[in-house]
Amino acid sequence: MAVWTFLMFRSGGFSPETWLPAGLVLLGLLFVSIVGLGRVLPAARPARLALAALAGFTAWCFASMVWSDAPGDTWEAADLLLVTLLGAWTLALTPWRPKTAWVLLMTFSIAAAVACLIGLMSALGASDLTSRFEDLRFSPPLDYPNSTSAFALMAALPALLQAARPDSSIPAKAFGQGLCMFLCAYALLPQSRGAVLGGLAALAVLAIAVTFRWRLALHAGVVLIGLVVVAGPVGDVYTAAATTGEVSEALSQATTAILAATLFAGLTGAGLDFAQTRVVLDDNGRRSARLAGFGVTGLATAAIVAAAALNAGTISDTVSDQWRSLSNPGVEFAGAEANDAGNRLASVDPLERYDYWRVSVAALGDAPLWGDGAGAFRHRYTLERRYPKVTRYPHNVALKVAGDTGLIGVGLMGAFVVLAAIGLLRARRSPSRTERVVAAAALSMLAYFTAHGLFDWLEAYPVLTGPALAFPLVALVAIGRGRMSRGEKAREAASPRASGLSVPVLVAVGGATVLAAGSLVAPWLSLRYRERASDAWRTAPGQAYVDLDRAAGIDPLSVDAPILQGVIALTRGELIPARAGFTEALTREEDWLAHFGLAVVAAAEGDEVTAREEIRVARSLNDIDPQLREVSKRVLAGGEVDTAQLIRDVLVSPFITVERLS
Repeated sequence: MAVWTFLMFRSGGFSPETWLPAGLVLLGLLFVSIVGLGRVLPAARPARLALAALAGFTAWCFASMVWSDAPGDTWEAADLLLVTLLGAWTLALTPWRPKTAWVLLMTFSIAAAVACLIGLMSALGASDLTSRFEDLRFSPPLDYPNSTSAFALMAALPALLQAARPDSSIPAKAFGQGLCMFLCAYALLPQSRGAVLGGLAALAVLAIAVTFRWRLALHAGVVLIGLVVVAGPVGDVYTAAATTGEVSEALSQATTAILAATLFAGLTGAGLDFAQTRVVLDDNGRRSARLAGFGVTGLATAAIVAAAALNAGTISDTVSDQWRSLSNPGVEFAGAEANDAGNRLASVDPLERYDYWRVSVAALGDAPLWGDGAGAFRHRYTLERRYPKVTRYPHNVALKVAGDTGLIGVGLMGAFVVLAAIGLLRARRSPSRTERVVAAAALSMLAYFTAHGLFDWLEAYPVLTGPALAFPLVALVAIGRGRMSRGEKAREAASPRASGLSVPVLVAVGGATVLAAGSLVAPWLSLRYRERASDAWRTAPGQAYVDLDRAAGIDPLSVDAPILQGVIALTRGELIPARAGFTEALTREEDWLAHFGLAVVAAAEGDEVTAREEIRVARSLNDIDPQLREVSKRVLAGGEVDTAQLIRDVLVSPFITVERLS
């Protein structure tokens, strides 16, 4: 939890320079847990099976480096998943009880709320809010709007259950209600459409998983009322960013509204629970209440159907527009835009998502069993895209698994989800209410992550994937221990610890730990050497080249270090190290930027034939990029070649990202 909390204040752990060392800490925790507990796998059988499926999927991602066309990206993607696995494995080994598991879940919610509150307060005190907004949307603490919304809403789910569960004190329920309200209202700030879908999916799962559905509906209704109240001031923040750019006043008013709604929700939640404790229903009263609940549900359903009928024309047009975009990826969306009105949540523009999905489906079709390789989507999409913008992510976690790892990967990851869901849904029959709420919270968080992840790239954030995949294992362990007899618990407590592992198992654990550490340390050291070279290349170019050589040697799969060497060398007008860097990059991956760099080198040397051939190959790998198209003409124009200007101009394209030179 400390590692996750640290990542909350570091953009959710998005950058490898953050999650790689965090992974080393988690690896150390796992090793200590295994040796200290004398156990490699959790005691609960459902948790063992689900963990084995997740570990198998991680191993398969590492194996995909063998056939990936972008092995450096594949290694990075596999390491990122390894970090999630290490945290989940450690938590699965911990002998949770239902009550301590619930404390863990609530601790995550509280930590998330603190991170969001600090992000909001620090923005209010900033004179320049540019860094706090991404695509005109508020983005702290994860620094990407959609992931920030997901972070807040996932953390709100345990808080909602804390407010609704009948067996906790009124102060605890009031706290849970206010906490849930704050997190849900905060999730509105980034204007994420995927968050709405994820929230609906999570609520549907909660309605299935809990027995106190009407209590849940009442407390969810309080949150809904609060969201209606704050929707205007919160939406004004996006409107101000999209129109005048003056967002300070709007953000201040939105903050006031969010805090007021939080106070309102806490007091209302306490009032509801106080009233419920004073009302005692007999069998007829409970039957009448149940019928009233069904009546309200029926009225709400009828209202939705009526609204759909009244707007049938608009709905039909929207479906038609979506089908046109889905069946013709690359065309401009024909539907009406809501963004100009300041209401991004009402926008139905899929942006480039259908094109991303098309390429993922193509990857699965080309290699149905094993896919392109984990993290290899960027390489294929750069080649096959129909929009100028390049992305590393297909914006659909299911298609990412399918396109990257094939049907084998789908089977392994699907097994984890199914095994976890079955084990957690069985907790509905548990006589312990705490077991039921722990299972419901964990399952709803997994459901939220999956549903929202069908439209965004949440998997890139360890602070989202960690809880989403680890908390179901925690719940399975807690449920298993909750059903143990006193004798079984006594035998478990008296069992040997470190001596419980045989020598072969200890050797295997030690070997696996060394391999995992090497997999995390190598790219981290390579990254640090690249960062030092980026800082020092102007004043100490010789040392920068040495650092980049070390970085390339430590990480033999990534093209980052050799391409950075080529970029630095061209910027300095040094053709020999530039050629060496770009040539080395091409031994690792067929990269368009390396071919472009070689074309610039050849043009500077007067080798027109080689320059034209390298430009042809670069264009074939990235033909849709307008910046590359324009700069390529200047490379082939003849005359004196300004290598620094050419490489600088091709890198200013808004559609590509390379390591910045400081």
